[in-house]
Amino acid sequence: MEALPADLVRRGMAVEDPTVPCGVKLVIEDYPYAADGLLIWSAINELVESYLQQLHSFLNNDREVTEMYERFSARLVEIEQTIKERNEDASLRNRCGAGIAPYELLIPSSAGPGVTGRGVPKSISN
Repeated sequence: MEALPADLVRRGMAVEDPTVPCGVKLVIEDYPYAADGLLIWSAINELVESYLQQLHSFLNNDREVTEMYERFSARLVEIEQTIKERNEDASLRNRCGAGIAPYELLIPSSAGPGVTGRGVPKSISN
């Protein structure tokens, strides 16, 4: 299984671009699943890299691990706000319009049993 950025490149939905945070630039800017998914993938990637750095340094400090997860949680709140702003941007026509509900599939903290049921679908979180 490959990470989301590599999957998007393989499918022709993105091109490699080391100047952007995820290392790929979308071919179709207004592709909500990819655009929002890359934000969440980036947050998860940062968490894993931070965690591995802690292990590598043999730091066994609960405070540092707690701070790392707090940063991850804060990043997810930022991502949710970015998705909300994108949903309100009328120039992004694939997100909402006449008779189309706002795109909310990848909102990290949606409540209840709705579309996301409080989390990222398993297909992009692996």
